[in-house]
Amino acid sequence: MPKPPHPPTPTLLLAAVLLLAGTAAHAAKDPRKDTFLQPSAGVKLAAYHGAVVVLEPTAIDADKDKPAANDEVRTLSDQLLLSALQESGLFSALVSVVPADLPAEVPALRATTHLSLEHGSQALRALVGFGAGKSRLYIQVDFADAHTGQPVAHFNGYGVGGGYMTLWGGDVASLAAEDLEDNYGELTELFQEQIEGE
Repeated sequence: MPKPPHPPTPTLLLAAVLLLAGTAAHAAKDPRKDTFLQPSAGVKLAAYHGAVVVLEPTAIDADKDKPAANDEVRTLSDQLLLSALQESGLFSALVSVVPADLPAEVPALRATTHLSLEHGSQALRALVGFGAGKSRLYIQVDFADAHTGQPVAHFNGYGVGGGYMTLWGGDVASLAAEDLEDNYGELTELFQEQIEGE
């Protein structure tokens, strides 16, 4: 009679549990808590190294009763994303429209940015502190092939502004500027890592 198979050792069981936990953690990214750049299935970001990037104006979903602050954050987003992409050296040109004479063989990306902004309370940030009245900013940048429209990659970022180091709790635009600069810097670093990893 053949011998029954040996039961799995504790070491093998632990390895299997850790592998499953790691896989689940990798798959279950939370757009409200995680910063990540996710290429679309089958896409190699290295193919877009040196691409022309078309930057669409930032769209924002925020409190309707604070239009001036929303416009300021929207403008900051456009400026800071442009600056981060320029400083990265990853792309050949940053434009607002696809050049009419751009050859089809020249890689081109269209970047579409959407912000969700919760203003919080500057008064609570100033008077209470300890996280009260925090602003929250959620950032999504979608890259698509500017020639074909096919999705290329999705960036997700977020920021929480507590105004801890400010006398008056920090206005939402100032807090958002810090979050946007950090996240767009992270975007370019992740893009570079993806290219080098391919």
